[in-house]
Amino acid sequence: EGVAIEIAEAVVGALKGELAATAVNAPMVPAE
Repeated sequence: EGVAIEIAEAVVGALKGELAATAVNAPMVPAE
């Protein structure tokens, strides 16, 4: 779920013109 949220935020950022490649290519995965 957390990864999906990270990707969704990255997509929103990309639509706003931000550089979101890092968030999409290397999402932070919680160590659970």
